Amino acid sequence: MKISAHLMVRDGADVVPRLVRSLRGVATELCAIDTGSQDCTMDLLPRLCAEHGITFRGKAISPISRPDLYFLDMPSSFKRSMSGSFRGRPILRDFATARNLGLEMCTGDVVLKVDVDDEVLTPDGVLAAAEVIAARPEVDVVMAPYEVADPSTKEVEYVAMYTRMWRNRPEIRFRGVCHENVDWWRRAPNWLMANNALRVRDHRDAGSRGVVDRHYYKVLLREHEQWVDFDRHVLLYLAEEGIRVDPVESLHYLGILVDLFTDLDLRWMATIRGECLHAIGDLRGAELELGRAAAMGSRRAALLRGMVLAQIGEPGWPEVLACALEVASTCCYPQGATRSEVLRARKLLEKKP
Repeated sequence: MKISAHLMVRDGADVVPRLVRSLRGVATELCAIDTGSQDCTMDLLPRLCAEHGITFRGKAISPISRPDLYFLDMPSSFKRSMSGSFRGRPILRDFATARNLGLEMCTGDVVLKVDVDDEVLTPDGVLAAAEVIAARPEVDVVMAPYEVADPSTKEVEYVAMYTRMWRNRPEIRFRGVCHENVDWWRRAPNWLMANNALRVRDHRDAGSRGVVDRHYYKVLLREHEQWVDFDRHVLLYLAEEGIRVDPVESLHYLGILVDLFTDLDLRWMATIRGECLHAIGDLRGAELELGRAAAMGSRRAALLRGMVLAQIGEPGWPEVLACALEVASTCCYPQGATRSEVLRARKLLEKKP
């Protein structure tokens, strides 16, 4: 079965050799859409692919060739001003459409999604997943563990399940202005979970990582302000990005979501609310919200609540935190905790009176 690796990239020359090397013997072709590299990424990719026996297909877009996919990072780009710096540079505003341009180049039977700072850890697992899709016509999509590493420590920070491979069909395309996802859930739930076979690690060491949170927040905020109706997924991601960028606004978007939609993941909503309240210094409010999420089954929220109790100085917090720590790292994020959160909890317990 022919496998097309799909890549959207910008300024990845420093890390792309690792990615292409990990695709050797796995991908027949690498189809890359470049969204504005200022380095030699698009010169390097054909050479690397040739070295590893992979056919390269590439296309570069820019604010000149596709002005509909960019906006200028200026206060005038928004209906209202937002806190933080403006760089005066074009920003890609529609990640899904850009990725779909790359999908149009894919000629394989299945598509494997990769990012420039990814590494395929189990080549045989990719081939096995492709064989499953070939043998089972009812399966279109494979979910796989997505390991996110800390670029400074090289340790795996957390593991989440992620759509990594799918049958190359014209109706399976990306959606979402950023945090783009493959739009397959509207069809029958014909997916397979490959728990350990298809492992990909995101090293988070690409050159543009430094401003990624604020970049995404701006894209989502502009999209939200351009629409007349409320978009559920844009609001959800705005609320989550706002934890780090603008927690007060994040609480505002959570309120809109709860008012408009009845089928939300309440564990996720309560956890985000708790994190935002913690970020603005409302420790009691944070403890209550995280407690709600923990009562609904979020192991990560239970751990975060235990650390808030320690910060408050609540009697009995060591027992609560120790209990939460036992189970918080035993399942995938976001229901399980990150490595940094686990380490912080352990340090708190080591320092307990």
